[in-house]
Amino acid sequence: MREVSHPFHKALLARTSTALMSLLCKRFYQEAGLSPGKEFCRKTVNKYMGRSTPAGIDSKKGIVSTDVLINNVPTRVYKPTDSEEHRMERSILINYHGGGYCIGSPFSHQTDMLSKLLASTLNVAVVSPSYSLAPEKAFPAAVEDAFNPVSWLSSKESLRTLDSSFSRQRVSIMGDSAVRFYIHFCLVLVV
Repeated sequence: MREVSHPFHKALLARTSTALMSLLCKRFYQEAGLSPGKEFCRKTVNKYMGRSTPAGIDSKKGIVSTDVLINNVPTRVYKPTDSEEHRMERSILINYHGGGYCIGSPFSHQTDMLSKLLASTLNVAVVSPSYSLAPEKAFPAAVEDAFNPVSWLSSKESLRTLDSSFSRQRVSIMGDSAVRFYIHFCLVLVV
């Protein structure tokens, strides 16, 4: 894929992306019989996507989850609660929830189950951030929110949540569905 470098092309891409996301969200709301842009609509859609799961200890999987704010963006962090022998230089995985840019949450049952499974199976810390959803927030608000955990990991503030056994040099990024777009932007911003 060719890199977009001309300022006009970048602006055109940003406008096209914003228009496409807004159109998709409006279409989704219309097909669901909802009026777009209303908070109660999002709550209704999220209700059908799955219940919200509270943070806490999952003793079956050996995972503890905590809710934190990263630059005022709600985020859930999952850490294994295993013994000292398994604590050598573990990686960090940033897991973005899917939802076609307009629905979903890191606190949904599906995202919570996936993040716990990843943390326990891979023995990693999983950082699952929220991000601004369309159509209420225009592009690039979601990309900026999505980049927050990446920049947060390099700050001293992250040491309060993730101790030194989690390596800031070994970070992976993944996500469901349309979030690949945000992941791409995060990687471009890092490099």
